[in-house]
Amino acid sequence: MLCSILLLDEAGERLLVGAAPSLPAFFNAAVHGRPVQGSQGACAQAVLTRSRVIVEDIRRASGWTEYRDLALRARLGSCWTDPIYGAGGKVLGTFAIYHREARLPGAAHIALIEQAARLAGIAIEQAQAAAALRAGEARFRSLYDHAPVALWEQDWSAVRAALAELELSGVDDLGRYLQANASQLRRLAGLVRIVDVNAAALAQVGAAPGRHEAPRLTLAQNFDAAAMPSFALALTALAQGQHFFACEGSFERLDGTVRLNELTLLVMPGHAHSLDFVIVSTLDVTERRRLHDELSVLATTDFLTGLPNRREFMRRLEDEHARLRRDVGGCAAVLLLDVDHFKRINDEHGHAAGDAVLRQLGAALREGQRQIDVLGRIGGEEFALLLPGTAPAEAAVLAERLRQRVAQTPMGRGDGAALAVTVSIGIAALDGGEGGGEAALRRADQALYCAKRGGRNRVALAGEETVCEAGKEADRPGVQVPAASG
Repeated sequence: MLCSILLLDEAGERLLVGAAPSLPAFFNAAVHGRPVQGSQGACAQAVLTRSRVIVEDIRRASGWTEYRDLALRARLGSCWTDPIYGAGGKVLGTFAIYHREARLPGAAHIALIEQAARLAGIAIEQAQAAAALRAGEARFRSLYDHAPVALWEQDWSAVRAALAELELSGVDDLGRYLQANASQLRRLAGLVRIVDVNAAALAQVGAAPGRHEAPRLTLAQNFDAAAMPSFALALTALAQGQHFFACEGSFERLDGTVRLNELTLLVMPGHAHSLDFVIVSTLDVTERRRLHDELSVLATTDFLTGLPNRREFMRRLEDEHARLRRDVGGCAAVLLLDVDHFKRINDEHGHAAGDAVLRQLGAALREGQRQIDVLGRIGGEEFALLLPGTAPAEAAVLAERLRQRVAQTPMGRGDGAALAVTVSIGIAALDGGEGGGEAALRRADQALYCAKRGGRNRVALAGEETVCEAGKEADRPGVQVPAASG
């Protein structure tokens, strides 16, 4: 018996020689790649009919016209062939037995060819699965190696075993235990084994190209000492059976530089219990965070004085109003300051001098504020000050100190000369009532108008009849009565 296995190509259109060691090379080369459709050959017919084909005498077989001379040259007398099926019933190819002489198969031959076809089906499917696995591994390796994102293959199985020991010792709340035991957390971090890294990961931590650098890497290149709380969260999530976890933290490059990163941890399928195959991707977000912080500063800070701008001050004001709505009995005050005759400064000394005055005024106000206070520039020459936990009477005392400090501090014009500058201040109470911070700021603005109308360089309270005046002979202490509206 001379045996051959022909395999269907991926398209299912042609038969390819898979194994035929006893048949002549010229015969195998001639039948390799022949189309199934339109062929009268026994193997093609077995595929098309999905049944056994018996050719007792090749010399006399009517359907062997195209193969007869070839078969006779190879000294083949008969051909018996069965289709090879996969486990799902798909035809994978054919198993054929040739003889030198013409003959029919007996029962033993039929059993043999059926058994051989089944074994061939198993072998073919295993080979195809292995080839697909190798191709998948090659694709994964290619994607892994050339991915623009830093990828780390890690083995957390030793950590998993250590966690099992902790559980046996009575630790039932792993997250709380790890956060409270920094030394244990560092010990667990030291058990993580870095198996492999891609080129992007090596570049991210400043390592030389090549996998020989992997032994130098530790978990500090993912989670440094400051990021141990994030590692504790990741460890708790994976220990609880989560397959995916994302967090932010900081990492240490091999040169000691600390940078910020975003991490995602993926437990590969089938490894959730052992945690011996974890893929970690890391993205260096240091520059992005820096740009975000710079944009945040630009969006919330006045470019001239460095103080919070109107938008940021109003946000803080509304936050304080929301707090007062929850804190029954709490109090706060809002101060609105305006530079007296500021237009005259700009007209007589130029806008550069006006800008210099505003910068120095902002610095003077910042020196006089408390740590809990919020100071902002909300207009051209207008500044606002939020005083949490301060009643209007206390705010008036603080405002008078600010007014005196400004009046007693000459403001440089930027050219070596100095200007005498004064401010008028309006005060309003902020509570948890309706209207919020906007309403309090309007009342402070009305009080400021009263101070301006009363001669400037003074303090006025909205809804009160008390005014703190300048200590000038021309502006002797008196009482400023605000308008009825505020």
